[in-house]
Amino acid sequence: MFVFLNVIRPQGLEPLQVSTKNGTRSRIPLPRAWNRRAKSAILYILALSHYAFTVMVARAANERSRRTRFRAEIDRLSRELALLQEELRIKNARMARVPPHR
Repeated sequence: MFVFLNVIRPQGLEPLQVSTKNGTRSRIPLPRAWNRRAKSAILYILALSHYAFTVMVARAANERSRRTRFRAEIDRLSRELALLQEELRIKNARMARVPPHR
């Protein structure tokens, strides 16, 4: 899933609101001079690439080749580990701001 958070908006770029599957909204900066069709095309490209990646991962997970299945499982576990590490980093940053209880 493509999620862009805290994107720095350079001069001349207009943020584009995008809804993700889990209901959150993210912003993708696009040039203001682009018309609606160009912005729509970018969204279609993002959606199509997400779909293609999902299909590729699903096919690899269901492949007969043991090596391909293992590689897909390793990739899935790597992504899950990265998400958990990011959650832990966010939790630690928030807990560092909370004063200790006495």
